[in-house]
Amino acid sequence: MYGDVVEMLSVMTGKVDAWYLDGFAPAKNPEMWSDSVLKAIARLSAPGARLATFSAAGSVRRGLEAEGFSVEKRQGFGSKRDCVSAVMTDERRGGTQLAPDARVAVIGSGIAGGCMVRTLAARGMTVTLVDAFAEPGAGASGNPAALIAPRLPRVRVPFGRIMASAYHYAIRFYDSLAAEGTPVWLGARGAFTMARNDDEEQRQVRSITAFGWPDGIMRRIEPDEATALLGTPVSKGGVWFAEAGTLSPPAITRHLAKDVETLTANVGALMRTEQGWQILDQGGQVVGCYDAVVVAAGIGIMPLMRERHWPLVANRGQLAYLPPIKGAPVVPVSYGGYLSPLISFTDGSSGHVLGATYAGQDELPPDGWQDLNADDTQGLINMLRDNMPSLDVAPPVGGRTALRATIRDYMPLAGCIEDGLYSLGALGSRGFLTAPLLAELVADQMIDAPQPLEADLVKLLDPRRF
Repeated sequence: MYGDVVEMLSVMTGKVDAWYLDGFAPAKNPEMWSDSVLKAIARLSAPGARLATFSAAGSVRRGLEAEGFSVEKRQGFGSKRDCVSAVMTDERRGGTQLAPDARVAVIGSGIAGGCMVRTLAARGMTVTLVDAFAEPGAGASGNPAALIAPRLPRVRVPFGRIMASAYHYAIRFYDSLAAEGTPVWLGARGAFTMARNDDEEQRQVRSITAFGWPDGIMRRIEPDEATALLGTPVSKGGVWFAEAGTLSPPAITRHLAKDVETLTANVGALMRTEQGWQILDQGGQVVGCYDAVVVAAGIGIMPLMRERHWPLVANRGQLAYLPPIKGAPVVPVSYGGYLSPLISFTDGSSGHVLGATYAGQDELPPDGWQDLNADDTQGLINMLRDNMPSLDVAPPVGGRTALRATIRDYMPLAGCIEDGLYSLGALGSRGFLTAPLLAELVADQMIDAPQPLEADLVKLLDPRRF
């Protein structure tokens, strides 16, 4: 977090194990050593947290002691005679957290569940992945391609700040999977978000100003440059995201689920017992008992948490699969809908993914939602032709439907529901963008570690907000 020390400490959450305070001498930089700064450091310190300062001024030592630190003056460095080492001795500052070797079940093997098991395993926990499907990511995360590029708002509202942080983290996350040998990226890197009308162009211009990212991350481009980057003629400008691209959901979800104990079960209920959280299948049989459970089941959260009255919505989405298009863009293009570059499908054929519809339902829709709708398919094709008329588009060769779990305030459910029960859900159509960072947020809450988003954003994501 970059900014004034008082402001940044005030928006931090979780407990810190070690501090190094390097704010020059109190005589030169008194704001760094103010009572408000030291109180914030104490508030954020875990029991036994260690602290070191280059400054050994008496006011620093007295201020730390007043906030519960045991302070020791030690030999300094180089020409500095003394420095300070301190330990937080106030045990009352401890929070509720899971043990490092806790047994945790993650329900759902899509991108949310996959990111959760990876980050929990990295923290040393024993993780079990539970899903109704034997194949990871067979639900809403099972599309053959996923476009990752943020659509930022005109101003830095909380939703936009979450999307911005999620995007930066997601790029590093997927690049790390690629470094492990996973074929994460499909086609060339980069993504183009077309300004399909004047309103969209104004939104893009204002968002570039509001977020202030370097050109190497996000910049406005005119039609001639867009044509050169895409390899196909376009008549409208837009925003170029150099690090973005097209992801391979099947490769990612399989990679995240490997080396993890997996149980195939259709979860029907969760029950809190003296031994921990029991998972029951729909027949009432016990699947297992765990120290904690994370529900990352997409629309599966709706029947599991029905009594909590969350304003969840199941949105039906439909894709179309197109045969290879001559002169198609080498990177994904979004324009309200989106077109992927040329990819390989699971049957060995090649083509493009054309997406995606967004039809809301107040409840889980009745049987039949899985069927491809000809009107939806034609609507996707018409939108593509309107925005990229130079492409010669042949009739689709197939498609796919799925249900996305969304919530009416558009903020995901990421955090603690009650002691030992957590949620990572309601990601809507932004699962591959938001899941990597929000999984870290949930995992940090589970062990009471410093969390990767500011306190006001953590509060907005809290499942208990309703």
